[in-house]
Amino acid sequence: MGQHTAVVVYSTSPTTSDFLACMDSNGNITDLINKDGTIVASYTYSPYGEVVNSVSSEAQNNHFRFSTKYFDKETGLGYWGYRYYSPEMGRWVSRDPIGEPPLAGLTKAEIENNQVLIGYITFGRSSPDSTIHNSYAFIENHPIGDIDLFGLTSAGFREWQKCKAPRSWGPSPLGVILPEDGCSFPSQLGFMLPKGGSKDNPSGKCSFLTACNYHDLCYSDCNHTKAHCDAGFRSRMYGARNSRALGITNEKERKAFIKDCNKWADRYAWGVDGSIGEDAYKNRQQQNCSCTCIRSLH
Repeated sequence: MGQHTAVVVYSTSPTTSDFLACMDSNGNITDLINKDGTIVASYTYSPYGEVVNSVSSEAQNNHFRFSTKYFDKETGLGYWGYRYYSPEMGRWVSRDPIGEPPLAGLTKAEIENNQVLIGYITFGRSSPDSTIHNSYAFIENHPIGDIDLFGLTSAGFREWQKCKAPRSWGPSPLGVILPEDGCSFPSQLGFMLPKGGSKDNPSGKCSFLTACNYHDLCYSDCNHTKAHCDAGFRSRMYGARNSRALGITNEKERKAFIKDCNKWADRYAWGVDGSIGEDAYKNRQQQNCSCTCIRSLH
């Protein structure tokens, strides 16, 4: 989302015109008004920013539209500073510069045969079998309630932060990163744990301690959304499973081991999914982050 109070429209004629830009709450330019107070251009957008209706020739001449970003007339792509966005596809045309979590040790054959995983990569959907953060998705596929200032998809806007441009959610000068404390489990889901079992290693075979500690620290990172951290958490649990499975030579024992580890990894992932883990994420974010002024990027 940008902050344009006025735009200069370059038409095919030798002259240019100055217009006042009107925006909605997400910073999308909806109308252009001339010096006489007349609306000379209007736009209606789809949730992902595609222009579904525009009025007047000036609407075509104006390059600043959805999210007040500059859109190229020939390609239809918008420029967010770090990468280009396609409203027609509803996704970025390049990967998130911050990168993406590893494939959790999956082989090429496992990835190619896992249609749920492929669907997640393509459409940005979370699934029980998926461990990949979609680095092409536009603000975690929540374009109505979220904004993205610079094209860094992992840094989305959360309503409870009440942080809008020109300020940005970032590390607080007085912020405290809460220490990682291993694995925990929502009390209401305690019945799912084995009696007398360790929370860090519920099956007695797969230790999720490293994955849980990563998850804690990721929740404290001001640049990461909850969905990003949860995807990385699942990825690291499966990574722990794969590293242990390599040492099991008996095929039957290996399959039983993987099945048991998967059961607990899925339970732990479900335990933080969606609104269940929202309080923990919110608490760590508010301890370490705050709404601050955006620094100039040079």
